Amino acid sequence: MKHVSIPMEETIETIVDALAVILPEHPINLLGFSMGGYLACAFAVKYPERVNGLIVVSNTATSLLDSVRQQREIALNWITKQGYGGIPKKKAIIMLGQANKVREELVECIQSVG
Repeated sequence: MKHVSIPMEETIETIVDALAVILPEHPINLLGFSMGGYLACAFAVKYPERVNGLIVVSNTATSLLDSVRQQREIALNWITKQGYGGIPKKKAIIMLGQANKVREELVECIQSVG
């Protein structure tokens, strides 16, 4: 597994184009987490011949609920003041399905990209 940072571009389209330069040209298994899930989907739509499999984690195709948006604003304010130290192990475990909560390699994978 190789982690690829999200390119700092202005639009989803330009981010996808930047990823096209970074990612291999042969078909790959692509995993996207949160915003990376949106980008992985956009990449797969634009370059289907370059995607063998697509896994999208912790992402939704609808707008956020107001309560979720408020929680994220609180978290963002806290991070702005305190700094970001990554996703805690407890939060990473919560993100996994019941059968995978004990799979340490999945927990570590989430923590490594979060």
